[in-house]
Amino acid sequence: MEYDEGRELTRLIAEEMIAVASGFPSIPLEMITLLAGFHLINGLTLEGRYRRVFDEAYSEVADQCLKDYDDTDISAVFNAKLEELHDELALPLDREIRVKTATYLIDRYIMDNYQIPYDHPAVVGALVGSIHLSLRSPVIEFAPITGELSMAMDKTQTAVTMLYPSSRALKALITLKLIINKVFTTFVHGQIPDVLAGSQPSYLFDSVSHISFVTATGMTSMSSFASKYSQPARFMVIIPSARAQLGSLLKELSPALQEGLRLDTAICFSISEGRGAKSDQILLVFSQGIHLMHKPYLYIDVSSANKSLEQLDLQERAILAGQIFNIHESREGHDHRKNLPPKVSTIINAQFGDGYRNVKTLCIEDEALPWKPLKIYSPRNFIRANSTEGTTFNATANPQSILKLLNDAFEPVCIYIIGNNGAGKTRLLCDLIERVRGMDRRAVGISTGVHDRFPFGRSGQVGHFEYQGARSTAETISPSKLRKTVTARAAQVLGDQRMLEALKECQQCLGFATRFYFMLKPEMALHNDPRDIRLIRMSDNAADNHVPEPLSHYEFGVVRPGNEEHRERIVSYSSLSSGEQNINQMLLSIITTAERNTVFLVDEPEISLHLKWQQTLPRVFHLLSQRFGCSFVVATHAPTLISNANDLGSHSFMLDLGKLPELSAKQRYSVESIILGGFGTYTPHNRAVHEACARIVAKTMEAQGNRQAEAFSPLEELDDMLEKMRVSQGAYTPPGLQEDIDLINKASTAVQLLLKDQGLVDSASSKAGK
Repeated sequence: MEYDEGRELTRLIAEEMIAVASGFPSIPLEMITLLAGFHLINGLTLEGRYRRVFDEAYSEVADQCLKDYDDTDISAVFNAKLEELHDELALPLDREIRVKTATYLIDRYIMDNYQIPYDHPAVVGALVGSIHLSLRSPVIEFAPITGELSMAMDKTQTAVTMLYPSSRALKALITLKLIINKVFTTFVHGQIPDVLAGSQPSYLFDSVSHISFVTATGMTSMSSFASKYSQPARFMVIIPSARAQLGSLLKELSPALQEGLRLDTAICFSISEGRGAKSDQILLVFSQGIHLMHKPYLYIDVSSANKSLEQLDLQERAILAGQIFNIHESREGHDHRKNLPPKVSTIINAQFGDGYRNVKTLCIEDEALPWKPLKIYSPRNFIRANSTEGTTFNATANPQSILKLLNDAFEPVCIYIIGNNGAGKTRLLCDLIERVRGMDRRAVGISTGVHDRFPFGRSGQVGHFEYQGARSTAETISPSKLRKTVTARAAQVLGDQRMLEALKECQQCLGFATRFYFMLKPEMALHNDPRDIRLIRMSDNAADNHVPEPLSHYEFGVVRPGNEEHRERIVSYSSLSSGEQNINQMLLSIITTAERNTVFLVDEPEISLHLKWQQTLPRVFHLLSQRFGCSFVVATHAPTLISNANDLGSHSFMLDLGKLPELSAKQRYSVESIILGGFGTYTPHNRAVHEACARIVAKTMEAQGNRQAEAFSPLEELDDMLEKMRVSQGAYTPPGLQEDIDLINKASTAVQLLLKDQGLVDSASSKAGK
């Protein structure tokens, strides 16, 4: 589980302040909530342009809501509570925390009075804000309750106009909340100004406010409103899913539908974490005068019932839905994705990197013919009824490039996937199990750690998949069982000449001597046992090898190479170092299960391996691939593996936020380049920074006159490098970091001057150089 720390901190402070209510039984709980919010913003310093609005709203709320309450005594209790929180829990109580907590308390007061679920305004703000991330047209909110939409839209620089709410107190509360967050409010009476009506606005009506459309707008219906304001516009209606009378709504809208109003999308979303119809809402988006050609209607389900999205919180789900709608409308740009939460970006890149497509459980188009009467379905029911449509949901990345390489029936391949923790490398390996099964190929999962996520069954096999990792149960590794398994696999290899030759070649590549033993376990040995019973050397000829019986009394042994100071040593598997155990266990697992066209999915093979072996692993995988005609897909954190994967048939990919581009030979030629470009980690005096700056400036100079500079976005590349080198306060700063930042800024200045000469960019369009 994951939680927004800032949000939870705000909630904690607010709840602690409300808890003082037990000492003031004469004051209603909702008034304690509002008094707590007022206490936090007393004495708040605001710039002059905000101050006048703040003072007017503050006085109005005090007069409308708090005039009957003396806050002298309770203020002293609030102060004591805040000091306690600061001292005992070390909670910061700076201006930002005070404003966020006061905002929460004002929202809570409003929502308690209107009986609105606490997360509803924030989720709606996230959904509508996400849609408007690419629209930039104004929004007009018919029945504002908390002004949360204005907060969300302020981040996208979108103007929000609100119709006057039902009471002066509510208008003052919304104004107060927004102004302490430095967001100005715009309220209008029933008539929409021409300047707004003529700018393709979105009209939002949220029925959760319990205010009727007639009360909010003065119009008899949405159909009559659409007729009065006939300019191009969007109409967004939010209704509870449990009470959604879609047939009645269509009947009401019938006149407007005949005049050109059309349905664009129906989105089911949730306003609380609990699964159930009561927490679900439906957003219907209609438009008039915007689409010249017929487009299929889009149904989206991001509700809590959609198990595919369990890793997303309510607001992230809402943002995802808005982005899917934008992509379906063909107005989503890649530059907008920079502002999205990482989990949302990952799903968008993984599922919709090449444009919209139907995705099972998530979004399906309704290809209804334009001349047929419009029918609106429950999004969840429509998607379930069309469950065979679309691609399988994938929250990691689109693996088509990898599958295309694996599908080559003539040559085996070794594929490496590198990425940061949390990028989804292991999940991608698990996703490939199903994909490989669909190719009628066998997949084998290899891991030396306990935390791999491969399926684990009693037989170790699931369909076309076979688990050959280190786990002995679903969640544990048993050293004794692993030792027994390794010895059994060694016996199998030493009795098969083809397997034996493969093991010898790999061991030699890694620096081991190519001699193998079975060693009588110490607890089984007697003092008078002959040496040839205690230590049985295996032959290079598999036909001459006889496995000792019972094998359970013996353990596999290898010869650790010697040097000038130390002689070669015969070492049992259990006496090897963790790295030596891992490499031997992995080799034996692969060799004993390798068949032509098998796909080995290897998760972080570099665990416990020293640098030399990390450099050698790609060659080992290549040798095994060539010997057995099998392919490897390896998920790794080790840049050393990538920079040494140079054999024929080797391919490297970078997984980041759902994108899976293949690395060119130049991109993976050095460890420094991979560490900076792939992991966003700066190493002291990183040569890759100097080379990248020189390349970008040179390429910009070459592009003069032929406008090629636009194709590779030099300023964006430099800004990306700066972002990767950013160090949080108090974190370790590597030597040479500031010098390289200065170099990037100088390169950016040079590029901006070159582009300005070409008329392609304004001189202040980059973060770098400032």
